[in-house]
Amino acid sequence: MKIDIEELKRLAEAATPGPWEYDYDDQDLDTCNGILWGTNNYAIAILPYDGQVSDEKVTATGNHIAAANPAAILALIEQHEAAHSELLATRDDNHSMMLEIHNLRIERDELLAVLKSIDDAAKTSQSIIGFAGKLMGMLKQARAAIANAEKQS
Repeated sequence: MKIDIEELKRLAEAATPGPWEYDYDDQDLDTCNGILWGTNNYAIAILPYDGQVSDEKVTATGNHIAAANPAAILALIEQHEAAHSELLATRDDNHSMMLEIHNLRIERDELLAVLKSIDDAAKTSQSIIGFAGKLMGMLKQARAAIANAEKQS
């Protein structure tokens, strides 16, 4: 059910202000139930009573109508608007956080790629250092062989 809050607010502001109260007068069964306002008990609504519903139902209906007075409706609208504003702010905060998380994931992926490049370079360097060590060993052996050959000649 779609409620036109602006229209409800306009109607509440134009209505007889609260508080209202429900009054049950069992002396007059035709118009015994009324919604009253003010110190003079001005009747702003009459609930006809024809005996087709229980007294409890009529009393409950009268109390409900009295409780739904303009002040109560305006307070509910104010609470609704505050909750709606908070929801929008939370939605904006959530959007900002999601964007920040997205950007952090991109940055993380870029850093992981750099780290992998560094790791690959380190492995390559270790291979080169290992190969250079083998060459140095071979060079040392070659020098020793040359020195032996020179001694023997």
